[in-house]
Amino acid sequence: MASEKGAIFIPVRLLVSLKENQKRIIQPDRKARLKTMKPHLPAEMAQNNTVLNTNHPHELTLDVSDISAKEAARIILAHAQQCHSQSQKTP
Repeated sequence: MASEKGAIFIPVRLLVSLKENQKRIIQPDRKARLKTMKPHLPAEMAQNNTVLNTNHPHELTLDVSDISAKEAARIILAHAQQCHSQSQKTP
């Protein structure tokens, strides 16, 4: 579908440590955005689930445990630009 629109597909996997996820999930600003605030949920999710790995050549896996949202966005944008540049070189 992306190629039909002249775009490229870039899957981004965001990872976060259990400790950081437990810290973030109880932040009061989550309530205003109707997000869950259940402190036990990150441990349950980590135990019972894995983050999808697409094995796509453009996939970016980024651990956001110790970086700001602004830094994560910068890294993702740089990766997207790199993928786009590489796709322009490929016939």
